[in-house]
Amino acid sequence: MNIDQRQLFILITESIKNQLNGSNEREKIFLTGGAGTGKTFLFNLMKNQVNRCYGKSVVNVDAFTGVAARLIGGSTLHRLLKLPVQKDGVIVSMSLLTGNYLRVMRQLWQNVEFLFIDEISMVPYEMLFMIDSRLRQLKSPNACFGGINVLLIGDLMQLPLVRGWLVGV
Repeated sequence: MNIDQRQLFILITESIKNQLNGSNEREKIFLTGGAGTGKTFLFNLMKNQVNRCYGKSVVNVDAFTGVAARLIGGSTLHRLLKLPVQKDGVIVSMSLLTGNYLRVMRQLWQNVEFLFIDEISMVPYEMLFMIDSRLRQLKSPNACFGGINVLLIGDLMQLPLVRGWLVGV
């Protein structure tokens, strides 16, 4: 581990200790770096450390695409949170979960304390809003991301602009 990675490792570990001692503060962390900087190494290290600290599996791991999700041993955001899929390039609105389906999803998320999202550069801002809304429905309605810790990982410079243009070039 390099110095920056170690600092994040310590930050997360201390935060978990505080949470286990009753703190309501939750982490919202964005981790970025270019290719070969150790993002995946740190991702796996943090996932194992979080689960070790809690003594059980409390991390949900996911990514925007199926390929990325498979590489990290997780699932897609759509599958994990039952989010709508774009149709003809348009993001459709998300309906609330109800009845038995809502109860089952709440049970699945009951012990989740951390959400790790890899390849965050692929996730449109509209989907981040949907993730927050869904987690509020499943966990805690008055807390950002339902009151769980969120670790967003990716390289924002790896993709060309999708919409818009460069300014001042």
